[in-house]
Amino acid sequence: AQAEHRVQLDELTRLNATLEAELEEAAAQRVAAETRATQLASDLRAQAEAEASLQAALEQAEMYAGVHKHDLDDARAQLASAQGALEELRNAADQAGDRSGELADKLDTQTQSALEARELLLLAVARGKHINSQKLQLL
Repeated sequence: AQAEHRVQLDELTRLNATLEAELEEAAAQRVAAETRATQLASDLRAQAEAEASLQAALEQAEMYAGVHKHDLDDARAQLASAQGALEELRNAADQAGDRSGELADKLDTQTQSALEARELLLLAVARGKHINSQKLQLL
């Protein structure tokens, strides 16, 4: 009975050693799992911070894009206004050119008329002198 008891005790000792080894391995796995969980939590926090930073950068980029779009829209409106003003100036210049041509024609006509009037006046003066000269000769 004692031998059987001894065999059972040896078997229990082996089982105990096996259980202790399994417990140690389970504890080591638990520490590894806790370490891994801590690392995952740290990675998740870092990822959340990165996502928040990216979201803030995206919002800022959208804001700047909106501001630049607004500036671009303003610049386009100013360009369209400037092009309209330039077209008006071209039209005014064309009209002024047309009017200038008309005025130049009138000036030419008036100059020609003045020259003709001057010739007639000179002719009249010459005739008047001639007549005066003839009157003096008669006297």
